[in-house]
Amino acid sequence: MILDTLVLLLVLQSRTISQSTVPREFDQTTEDKKQADSVFSHIMRILSPTAGAPAPIAEKCGFRFQAEIKKYWNLLSPDKQAVIKALFARPTLQASVLSPSGHFRIHYDTTGTNTPALLDINGSRLPNTARAYIDSVAAIFDHVWDFETSSLGYPAPPPDQGAGGGNEYDIYVVELGGNLYGETVFNQEDILNSTRPNPTYMSYIEIDNDYIGYYTHGLQALRVTAAHEFHHAIQVGNYGFWQNDVYYYELTSTWMEDVVYTGINDYYQYLPLYFSNTSIPFNVSNGYVEYGRAIWGKFIQKRFGAARMKRTWEFISSMPSLQAVDASLRETGTNFIRELPEFSLWHFYTGHRADPITYFTESRSFPEVRPVDLLDFIPPEGMISSTARNLSIQFFQLVVDRGGGQSDTISMALTNINLVAAENSDDRSYTLSYLFTTQPPDESYETLGDGLKVKFIVNDPTNWKSIGIVNSGISLAAVNAPYPNPFFPGKSGRIAFPIDVPQRTTVTLNIYSSSFDLICSKVEDSATQFGKQVVVWDGRNSSGNLVSSGIYVYRIVSGDKEYKGKIAVVRQ
Repeated sequence: MILDTLVLLLVLQSRTISQSTVPREFDQTTEDKKQADSVFSHIMRILSPTAGAPAPIAEKCGFRFQAEIKKYWNLLSPDKQAVIKALFARPTLQASVLSPSGHFRIHYDTTGTNTPALLDINGSRLPNTARAYIDSVAAIFDHVWDFETSSLGYPAPPPDQGAGGGNEYDIYVVELGGNLYGETVFNQEDILNSTRPNPTYMSYIEIDNDYIGYYTHGLQALRVTAAHEFHHAIQVGNYGFWQNDVYYYELTSTWMEDVVYTGINDYYQYLPLYFSNTSIPFNVSNGYVEYGRAIWGKFIQKRFGAARMKRTWEFISSMPSLQAVDASLRETGTNFIRELPEFSLWHFYTGHRADPITYFTESRSFPEVRPVDLLDFIPPEGMISSTARNLSIQFFQLVVDRGGGQSDTISMALTNINLVAAENSDDRSYTLSYLFTTQPPDESYETLGDGLKVKFIVNDPTNWKSIGIVNSGISLAAVNAPYPNPFFPGKSGRIAFPIDVPQRTTVTLNIYSSSFDLICSKVEDSATQFGKQVVVWDGRNSSGNLVSSGIYVYRIVSGDKEYKGKIAVVRQ
């Protein structure tokens, strides 16, 4: 199907502008027209295996492409509309089998590019395993159907009125090229109820034929894809499709992967980018944050139970997702604008700050949030200025010089809770400031501890929640983990490595690159911070120059004790 589509694309795009059948209004250059063309180009790059090497991080699925196609359809030229229609038409493959339960019809090829195969332990295709792969597809999808409908209570997707050979749900096994795990396709001709603002659709699923070249590969990748895509089929078939709510469809389906297959954790690949970009609004999709935001499902599940996610989808039948989330939470005595700042706080307790009992259960495996700005605070005053959007989460970091080689690290967790503006698709950025002082001029400043006070300044303060986290009062003072980490040399001052010794002692500190080249080596006395002995490093190599961004390995020797680990250095 894809190769035929590429041939069609080449034929159509070979026409000259004068020969084009594009209506006159499409010749006008507008921002929407540019966006429509950008969407088209991106779809072709992702869905065409001949378009180049796989992306560094595969898009989980093609759901948002279909949302964008529906949004910009009338701005695409007829030529491009024809390509899109061909690209999203049901494939015609050489064979099909029913799954043991009879719920699924699995379509596949026995020869050619789309031929499926199992992988060996080295990740290479095993010959003559096409049918074994298809049997695995059938068994896995049967398990997913049973888990999501029987165990969790979601309704099954609607039958497709005989398309694909019967009323069974159709799965098409094709070569997706490493850029896409799978796709739940719901075309305009598959609409079931067009009278509602969120129409329902029949659908079918495409999956990869071997899962070579993915973060998770082989049958493990097939498992999480089945859990993810089948829930999309449930969503559009029963609860309807809200044009602007792709983020919630994706975060739920990605969360569902971990519910059905807890130990695979394919969503981990999206967390580093997500934790580095929490300032992107909660209800925005861009190809990775919506997958990383699967942790919202884990947050809700831990606080209120997995059934609360299902209850939200029941509300989505009649209202957009933000309203539905709020309505669902109100049944428990809380609401969205109260829970979003709590969700923000959970982001802080990951990595070496992890508290898996109170916060995310898998938080030790999560990356750490990246502050959007840092301030080396030298009393009596300092200021951080920034901007933020509706429903964004941001962290700011303050390093307080206490004198005598001692310092505290303070983080400010800032959450915008302007739900009304977000529901109205208001994407403005707001200017804001933090004023820090040890000599407050009035009572409008809040106390952070040890004589330090802060004032948050923004035009609409009721739409914000700011939480100060004084690290000397939480886990950083008690753990043997470097801080701050990531370390921003030149802005964070120095990074401290805690060591378990009762008093000042002489130590050897070695810093190595990720390839284990020695970058810095020094012998010096430890210093005291937070009542602990630490070794400090200013981010400079043996020549006195600041090191570049990257992952570094440290090794500290103190008597018969050795401490080693990794730190992230970020140059700005």
